[in-house]
Amino acid sequence: MKQPSTKNIIITFFVTAFLCLGFFVIATFRNMKQTQEHSGKANTSLQFLLLTEKIMDHLKELDSAESGYILLPKEKFIEAFSKAATNLQYAAGELNKMKVQNPERNPEIEALGYLVAEKIKTSQQVFSIFENADEASVAGIKNKEKSKQVSENIITTIMQIEDTDLTVLNKSNPYLENIAQKTTYRFFLLAFIFFIILLIFLFIISSDFKRREKASAQLSYQASLIDTIPDAIFTTDKKFIIKTWNKYAEGLYGFSASEATGNPLNTLFTVHTNNEKSESSLIELNTGGYYKDEYLITKKNNETIFVLASINTIRDKDGEITGYVAVHRDITERKKLEDRQKLFNLELEKQVKIKTAETINTLERITDGFLALDGNLTYTFVNKKAGEILGFLPENMIGKNIFTDFAEAGSTAFNNACLQCFKNQQYTFLENYYAPLNIWLDNDIYPSADGLSIFFKDTTFKKEAVIALQESEERYRHLIEYIHAGVVVHRPDSSILLCNQEASRLLGLSIEQMQGKKAIDTEWCFLSSEGKKIEVEEYPVMQVIKTGKPINNIIGGIDGPLNKKRIWVLINAFPEFDIAMQLKQIVVTFVDITDRKKAEEELRRSEDNLNIAQNIAKTGSWELNLLTYDLKWSKELFRIFEIKNNIASVDLYDAYRKKFHPDDLIKLDEAIENAIEKKKGFTYQHRIITNNGAVKHILGIGEIILDTNDEVVGLKGTGQDITELIKAEEKLQNSYKQIKQLVTHLQDIREQERTSIAREIHDELGQQLTGLKMYISWLSKKITTQDAGIKEKFSATIELIEDTIKSVRKISMDLRPSMLDDLGLLAALEWQSNEFEKRSGVATKFINLTGNREIPTRLKTGLFRIFQESLTNVARHADAKKIMSSLKFEGNKLILTITDDGKGFTVKNIESKKTLGLFGMKERTIEMGGNYEIKSEPGQGTTVSIMVPLKN
Repeated sequence: MKQPSTKNIIITFFVTAFLCLGFFVIATFRNMKQTQEHSGKANTSLQFLLLTEKIMDHLKELDSAESGYILLPKEKFIEAFSKAATNLQYAAGELNKMKVQNPERNPEIEALGYLVAEKIKTSQQVFSIFENADEASVAGIKNKEKSKQVSENIITTIMQIEDTDLTVLNKSNPYLENIAQKTTYRFFLLAFIFFIILLIFLFIISSDFKRREKASAQLSYQASLIDTIPDAIFTTDKKFIIKTWNKYAEGLYGFSASEATGNPLNTLFTVHTNNEKSESSLIELNTGGYYKDEYLITKKNNETIFVLASINTIRDKDGEITGYVAVHRDITERKKLEDRQKLFNLELEKQVKIKTAETINTLERITDGFLALDGNLTYTFVNKKAGEILGFLPENMIGKNIFTDFAEAGSTAFNNACLQCFKNQQYTFLENYYAPLNIWLDNDIYPSADGLSIFFKDTTFKKEAVIALQESEERYRHLIEYIHAGVVVHRPDSSILLCNQEASRLLGLSIEQMQGKKAIDTEWCFLSSEGKKIEVEEYPVMQVIKTGKPINNIIGGIDGPLNKKRIWVLINAFPEFDIAMQLKQIVVTFVDITDRKKAEEELRRSEDNLNIAQNIAKTGSWELNLLTYDLKWSKELFRIFEIKNNIASVDLYDAYRKKFHPDDLIKLDEAIENAIEKKKGFTYQHRIITNNGAVKHILGIGEIILDTNDEVVGLKGTGQDITELIKAEEKLQNSYKQIKQLVTHLQDIREQERTSIAREIHDELGQQLTGLKMYISWLSKKITTQDAGIKEKFSATIELIEDTIKSVRKISMDLRPSMLDDLGLLAALEWQSNEFEKRSGVATKFINLTGNREIPTRLKTGLFRIFQESLTNVARHADAKKIMSSLKFEGNKLILTITDDGKGFTVKNIESKKTLGLFGMKERTIEMGGNYEIKSEPGQGTTVSIMVPLKN
């Protein structure tokens, strides 16, 4: 339906108005003062909206000129920049004039004026720096996005102003409608008719005005966009008659817009192409709606140039093609560069051949095998060493595919590794068994876009050694588990970390019951060799914890919780220290000598019982006459010491001493002297040198022999070969060290992965969500629909994006707070305290007592994670109302303290449980070479103290 013209509407309105004027004069006069104030506000808001739209347009022109100035030749954008800056400054000046009329809007006007001035200043700095620096420097400054940030601030401020003004306009219209409605009721039917006519007139005029304004804005935007793109842009109808012609087209082809408009396209320049290609390209354009190609074109001055042409179809609302829009870019210089590049490539090819020959020569000289495969996994090069290792001639392998033609040169694992490496384009290491030659190979596979490079070497000897070592470790593990000796490993607090089956039997509890139990547990009763109860502080493990020194060959009795009879054991305890020389754990071994103990007691009564005891304990017996040094041995001792049993007893003592390790002879002499002096038995451990030069560890137990005058006349005792036990203990200690190193390495890897993931989430996903939010906000301002559902969806979308940004930031900070690396440990602890208080509602305060001294980098991550875990434990278990934490230097140590006023707990009960949080904090503290301490009482709160040395 054809809409009436604005002129006819106005005539109709004025005729009706004159007829109704007499009836409306009084009502209009009464309402005039009421509406005047609101109309003034509405007009002011409309002026603000128009001025802010101008500022937005000039800001876009300024940003376009700035971006073009950096990315393209300078001279094309200097004038555009100056013009845009002048227009922007002028528009801001007009806005500033409204301060007198609208004093209540002064803060908004001043804020927007400041940002506009800052934008012009920032853009001028970018232009100035570009004039005085190289392009890389300018790109660096551009990446800082200072100018872009100012633009975004201007846009945000304008959006806020527009929101205020739109609110005023939206409130003004209902108010006026209400006044009109009251006027209509006052003047009955005639006034009602006038009001209806007025509304219809306003609606039609407003719609026409908005439609014109929207069309004008769209045309202005499209015109400014076309003029800012540094390419020749023109449009034609279906017959290729020029409709529009931008200024860059004028510069490129030498025709002004007036000269080009209305003329056929082929009269302005000549495109060198054949008819067949022209027809096919036109069909492709009309079918797909887009076509892009490079052309050789002769301009009107007979100059020939290369052009990259991008052409799009223009369609009406029914989808019919009404014309075309083309973008031409001069790529003549690029073509020249490509020609020079071809010449360069030819020269480069020569150099590559020379370097290839040198590389091949090098690869032939290396001691590793080398294989080169192309993208189809076909051998393209095989050096001599590779042929020697694989047992093939290199020339017979080249050109063969690893899967089809030459599968016998590899294996399924090797072939699959090559395939996956090429697909994933990631370096791959493969340890591979080559069955045809019964050898092991280490393969380093390096991918590239066109193939693989593989270095490999024969590692059979190393692999066999590793297998042998694994078998040896398995034997030692089996030995520890089934050796006739109990093995118990204690933590520094005397709690049991692990034990073997024999220890479980000797101590009277299952392995599960023993783990975590402390040595001071009252379920056990330990006795001295004389049968007297030993005080807790005299337990071997407690002595090692106290002194840090090993204890050897202590004989003790055990009255375990489930043992029906007393068990006698020989106890050895060895401390193990970490790299900071802090006690890490104590290894205690128990050798069941119950039967041997009984045998010793019955030694004087029965030789048969002695033989049985030696057979059970696999321990030899001896007797030494101190007057004649006549030495008697059992058969077991001769076997242990590898001395023939036909040697004279008077010569046996000398032969026995010759077997001693030189460093251990003093132990023997001291033990004998001490036994004679104190008239007391003794236990000693020493080493001997076997006939083949190996070392054995011997455990000796001796007793004194008294005559009728109570004088010591001799010694007697036993000797036991404990070599395998000693080796097992050493192997166990090495295993603990390796496990500790592995745990430390895994923690470092975990921290690196958390840092990497946090940085990617924050930098990539955060920036993309922020950009998406700005685009949605911009769209919500530009779409003028009155549909409340659409507006509600826009608002909900923006809120959802904001919530997502907050979630992304929270996830990033939880993984690895960036301020820990950027601002340091103190800032990170302060931030963590505030975040914990926000989340949990627990009053949390961190006190910095370090005097801002520098904290070693190696301690930052560990202390921060311990602090995090402590706060988490408080939130989960403490039910606290307040948390106080501090960090301070004390001498050459750094002390972190966390105290809460929660319900507390019994430390002894907690230590007996498998609490992974506390265990993790202890492990991190030990890793840093520090001490971990936790103090708590039920109802008295909890204090956690971490003390780490500043230097290892």
